Amino acid sequence: MNKTTTTKPDPQERRGLACPKCGSNHFFVVYTRRVLGSKIMRSRECKHCGRRVITYETVAY
Repeated sequence: MNKTTTTKPDPQERRGLACPKCGSNHFFVVYTRRVLGSKIMRSRECKHCGRRVITYETVAY
């Protein structure tokens, strides 16, 4: 007998940003600027559907 099991992906394995509209993980950065001290704001656009997403990143020293 050949048993096939489907396993859920480990939450630790799912990394990065996923598009809220289509779920794609492929983005390109439209522009970047510094905000409030050590934070960086990036505007990204999904390569698949074109939706724009803004992310805020903290600089680690």
